[in-house]
Amino acid sequence: MSRRNFKNTELNERAQKYLICIGKKLCDLRKSNGKSIRAVAKATKMSRSIISKLEKGQYENFGLNRFSDLCKYYNVHMVDIVECD
Repeated sequence: MSRRNFKNTELNERAQKYLICIGKKLCDLRKSNGKSIRAVAKATKMSRSIISKLEKGQYENFGLNRFSDLCKYYNVHMVDIVECD
């Protein structure tokens, strides 16, 4: 494996772990607020599929607008969600 491919693979693995961490936090927030995926999707004008994929860390097109909408909905700061070990 070339050095470039190794770095790309490593970067992809880190990004995936990060998405999973953020997704878990979003899922925990939803559950702690007693909300269904359907309720969150309706309130944020996102599809249930997107919310579900975000929570599983499977949505790679995770844009800042969607993230901001979710943080506003849960009344949390973005920084509190993106801090992952």
